[in-house]
Amino acid sequence: MTLWDWVLIPWGRPRIRAGCLRLQDEHGQCVSLILWRAWAHAKRRPIDAATINRAIALARSWDEGVLRPLRTARRSVPQPAGDLPGLIEAVELEAERTLLDGLEVLTPQPARSPPVESLDEALMAVVTAWGVQRPHVAELAAELGAC
Repeated sequence: MTLWDWVLIPWGRPRIRAGCLRLQDEHGQCVSLILWRAWAHAKRRPIDAATINRAIALARSWDEGVLRPLRTARRSVPQPAGDLPGLIEAVELEAERTLLDGLEVLTPQPARSPPVESLDEALMAVVTAWGVQRPHVAELAAELGAC
């Protein structure tokens, strides 16, 4: 299962979507990075500090150069604006998918043994490395752990 295919499962759950958007909007976190880390944990793909750093560099570049401008454009379109907000949202979604594809390429192959860290610890490591604000992620980790 690709990262994109896996992401569609938790994203379809309203509590997970709301939790992710809250981390993005209130704490400046990168949702794609969080979901990537949850997928890697679920798929027993070991992520070390060097991999996190490469993922952060890719995500930060994509977030600053592509995603934030699209998000700002979508949110600033006056209503009613016809199909324009939906068109911008579709481009934004495709940009998110492109970032996830890039993150998947950085991810090592699965290990035979289960991860030694909990999902909560794995998510906290990546949100801490992102470095904006360190939100509590236990509730989101519990929801994602069920995927």
